[in-house]
Amino acid sequence: MDRIDRHIIELLSQDARASFSGIANRLGVSVDTISKRYAKLKKLKVIKSTTIFIDTNKVDGGLMACLNINVTTGHASEVESKLRTIDEIFLQGKTFGAYDFFAVVATTNLQKLDELRDRISSIYQVKTCDVSILTSGLSFIAANQLPKEIPGD
Repeated sequence: MDRIDRHIIELLSQDARASFSGIANRLGVSVDTISKRYAKLKKLKVIKSTTIFIDTNKVDGGLMACLNINVTTGHASEVESKLRTIDEIFLQGKTFGAYDFFAVVATTNLQKLDELRDRISSIYQVKTCDVSILTSGLSFIAANQLPKEIPGD
């Protein structure tokens, strides 16, 4: 990856819907260059998908929580598939450490959060589901704070 690739990633992380022509204009290269580099970054799985960011203070009444989930050994894929079907979860991922999964949920009140925790806990392969309520919105690391050099460049 070089400077142009990093700029493409930075611009797409700021606006996942940015056009290739807009990116090309900002970087002073051709649209074809952006298209080819984007395809290369996708093929290398540097870019896995493009997405939007949500103003978490405006989601479903504003009650948000982090869930830390542990599952029975060997059942992570099954649980991950089941978590993807839960509408209240808008951010999730497998983790390495004290928990197997991390999820951020949005709901309208404590009763609904408790019901959601119970629903997740009732998934056969889930051992624990610990909840922490967010008292402020989520902050994402700005794209300009990404490392300038990636090992293996």
